[in-house]
Amino acid sequence: MNAFNESMLKIAEQMALQGTCLRRNYGAVITNAKEIVSTGYSNVPKHCRPCSEVGCKRTQLNIPSGERYELCRSVHAEQHALIHANPYLLKGSTLFLVGVDSNKKLLEKPFVCDICKKLLVDAGVSKVIILPASLRPIYEDVDTYVSQI
Repeated sequence: MNAFNESMLKIAEQMALQGTCLRRNYGAVITNAKEIVSTGYSNVPKHCRPCSEVGCKRTQLNIPSGERYELCRSVHAEQHALIHANPYLLKGSTLFLVGVDSNKKLLEKPFVCDICKKLLVDAGVSKVIILPASLRPIYEDVDTYVSQI
């Protein structure tokens, strides 16, 4: 892994540590031409009380991990990064993604959910680089998401 990618994944990890989800948190960094375009982390929308105050709806309903994201109050890290980015800088960009569990440990199998895949395709992001607990980055071409949606 080159030094730039390693640095961006470290920033994404720091962003993940700011997340407010009670289950798991992700951090995202979007770059274009080796410059940071935007960052994001798992968090409830502005003006909403965090799950630490009101509880996790998905946990209360016994919904397994990876299911029924529409019930989650949190906005995903990828979504926050896209919302705050200059849309003209997203075409051809790379998104770096790191996930941590409730104990702040790197996730074994972090992934981009189907909702975020659609948004990344539509925004023009080209590549996603994900860091799992193995510390061996996963490189994904966003074009492959089209067939998965």
